[in-house]
Amino acid sequence: ERVMSNIARNQSAIEASGGSVCFKVLNWDKLSEWDNSTTFDLVIGTDCVWHPTFIKGFTNALVLLCAKDPAKCKALVAHKVRWDALGDPFFAHLSEHGLQRVQVPREKLHP
Repeated sequence: ERVMSNIARNQSAIEASGGSVCFKVLNWDKLSEWDNSTTFDLVIGTDCVWHPTFIKGFTNALVLLCAKDPAKCKALVAHKVRWDALGDPFFAHLSEHGLQRVQVPREKLHP
């Protein structure tokens, strides 16, 4: 509901710039059922991985969503490391799939 509200509030600016936006729910455990006919420019995820069992599914989902045009598609994922036993394996798995980690300097983060 919050996502749809944010999209609605920004719709005129998105359209004025010639863009479009869509929101879709993706079940990582059912990737084979996903209609991958859409090409994405940007995939956004926040706090998606909070347990080690989610690492593989989430990474596979990112790879799938960007597979149609990997040179064009960017994945922007916000992840706060709360537990090293999760953060290190998560970033290693992303790297194994060709996804690059860029850490935002603390002074650039919202207080």
